[in-house]
Amino acid sequence: MSSRAGDRPLWHLAVSAHFDWVSHRSPGRDRFGLTVSPAGDHVWLDHPGGIA
Repeated sequence: MSSRAGDRPLWHLAVSAHFDWVSHRSPGRDRFGLTVSPAGDHVWLDHPGGIA
């Protein structure tokens, strides 16, 4: 079983996402959002201009 999808190392992305979540004091999933556009995807916290 591979931990890669295309050119992205999925395990490293998961670990990074976990530590980002912990560093933001483990906010609930209802505080996150996702904006998808032709320019790319952006995950945000609390509002579209928020950090994440």
